[in-house]
Amino acid sequence: MNDKPVTMMTEPHREELKDDAGLRELYMTAHLVLQRIGKGKWYDTGFLIRYNASRDFLGIVRPEAVARFEALFDPLRTRADYRIAQFERLFSDEIVSRVKEAVASLPKATLEKHERNFFGRDTLHNHALFTQLQVSLVPLVSDVAGEPVEPGYNFLSLYGGDGRCGMHMDEPIAKWTLDYCIDQSCEWPIHFSQVIDWPSSSCIANFDAVAVKTDPRLEFETHTLLPNNALLFAGSGQWHYRDSIPDSGFCNLLFFHYHPAGAQLLTNAGNWPDLLDLPELKVLLDMSNTVHNTNRHE
Repeated sequence: MNDKPVTMMTEPHREELKDDAGLRELYMTAHLVLQRIGKGKWYDTGFLIRYNASRDFLGIVRPEAVARFEALFDPLRTRADYRIAQFERLFSDEIVSRVKEAVASLPKATLEKHERNFFGRDTLHNHALFTQLQVSLVPLVSDVAGEPVEPGYNFLSLYGGDGRCGMHMDEPIAKWTLDYCIDQSCEWPIHFSQVIDWPSSSCIANFDAVAVKTDPRLEFETHTLLPNNALLFAGSGQWHYRDSIPDSGFCNLLFFHYHPAGAQLLTNAGNWPDLLDLPELKVLLDMSNTVHNTNRHE
């Protein structure tokens, strides 16, 4: 899939969308679909909102294309039997020292502070050293995930005394996350559901974190990390969360995000109309872009 270029919309498709009455009907349908699904009640809902809205929209305007649309995303789905893998002493002592030195030497002005209120953390994306480490881990992650992967992005997360991470699922650009502990004041559990299908439009519209957390069918399990330990989870196929950090402590983590090799085009909804030769989708996706936040988190 990574060898297939994203092409511009063809002239016949442009002609299909020039009819004012037809366009008006598409826009009205798109508006109703997006209104029904809402803006999402957890962060990182951007992809799933667009996926579900697109599927619902096609079900109305191009029902014969729904199965083809759904099948396109098979590489981004997580196999049901995946179980979280945990790693002790992920890096050598020399690399551990380099990571800690890199964190300690970061100028405060370089840290991203916009997530303090929501997560109680400062972040930094795609630091040169951390990006090198992420690339070096591709063979390990591919082996454990059971599929070839490529790096998406990475970020340093410095949680302080207000640290927390609400119930959520990630976008598939982060289908696989290697969660690495640099240092911490105490053990801070992270909780994961079993692998599930992507939430539906109804689930997104009626999301209730407490209901998810207490649903026995999801079989949540708890993991803890020590410094230089890591775990690999399927962030876009498993609900996960952390309660408030104990004793107003701290936890410095590195998140290495990966997606299936060759599937990056699928993670960007702007590519879907051309990949599927479905110009109607552009109407819905353009409208969605005006109302939905696509910020990515843990």
